Amino acid sequence: MPTPVPLLRQIGLGLFPVFARNLAQALSAAGITPRDTAATCAMHLSAKCVVCEARVDGRELAALIQGEELPATSPLKRLPQGYCVNEGCKSSYYEFTFLSHPLVDWSKVGTAEPILPVTPLADTNWQAAMLRAGWRRVADAFTWRFAVGLAVLLALWVWRQWWTGGSIPFFREAKTYSSEGSASDAALMVDDDDK
Repeated sequence: MPTPVPLLRQIGLGLFPVFARNLAQALSAAGITPRDTAATCAMHLSAKCVVCEARVDGRELAALIQGEELPATSPLKRLPQGYCVNEGCKSSYYEFTFLSHPLVDWSKVGTAEPILPVTPLADTNWQAAMLRAGWRRVADAFTWRFAVGLAVLLALWVWRQWWTGGSIPFFREAKTYSSEGSASDAALMVDDDDK
């Protein structure tokens, strides 16, 4: 009987918590008890960094999957945080090796989140919705154009008033000119008939 080929999968460490949860669900769905999880993982699961090739064996991965308390100095605490166990390594990917197991389908273990059911939209008449959206865009564009046009007209009016010497409310009063002279000018004017 030929030996089965191991399943290799690269997983980003940012998705490690999701992967660990999915792996724990796959093991429990296969009927493997939490007590036997460490032994199963030790024989059928391993991981290594794709850059520095730091290895993590199945027992250590089982401890992470089951949420066991790790020592404060354990480099394994770095994996769920998205970092390689080697402090000097900047890699964020690990290659997981799954050896065949008679009860567990490793191909179903991944990093995908469960899919939520899709709720239908309230407005099923998409043509009416598109028409409303189009009119809203046109109305918004018209509003902006109208506001800009009004601002330009106001600026032109203020410039004209300033240039011609007219009044600008709250800024400048109009200059007043009269055609009648003052009282001192009237005394200086003498009619030829009065002499």
